[in-house]
Amino acid sequence: MKAFKVAITTALLAIAAAQTAQAADPVFFKAPIQMAGTGCAPGSVSVVGENTSSLTMLFSTYDAGKNAVSGLARSSCNFAVPVHVPQGYQLSVMTSDWQGFVQGNGRFTRAYGTSLNPNTVNPGVKSLSSASGAGWQAIDGLMHATAVNGCAGGDFNLRVNSSVQAVGSNSYVVVDTLDMNNKVVFHLKWKKC
Repeated sequence: MKAFKVAITTALLAIAAAQTAQAADPVFFKAPIQMAGTGCAPGSVSVVGENTSSLTMLFSTYDAGKNAVSGLARSSCNFAVPVHVPQGYQLSVMTSDWQGFVQGNGRFTRAYGTSLNPNTVNPGVKSLSSASGAGWQAIDGLMHATAVNGCAGGDFNLRVNSSVQAVGSNSYVVVDTLDMNNKVVFHLKWKKC
């Protein structure tokens, strides 16, 4: 297990170095990221990739159900991520990749919006189930129309509302990686106007 944690730490440092090299990307996630919720209490989230086009968040308390670190049957995390788009560019694709684990039954809910568009993109509720415990994944592709302002450029906030819920007293659900750090990855792509 110790070797696995060292490998994960090494991989995260390599990702951070690669993302720093990408800092010249014209469209990128900015700092600071604002968070609120029982799954992302202050000090429980680590962010890698600010000021690049790929952002990773690692959570330590985003879980729900039997023996949950949060102690809750339902846990939530809502956050606002600043995105920069320079004049002459247009955001073409934004994706998010959620990964987690479930034992028993659970639900994962998420919705996206931006400060430029009042309409919310809601991929819906993902039902989760595994008697013996298994990983799960949800990948959302967000169309550029939800976030862009033509080719005028500017800054906007990507708003994400999410929650996990255990269904049944013996169920457990978490947004996590294999080392039990929770993770959501956002990627940006852009095109010149």
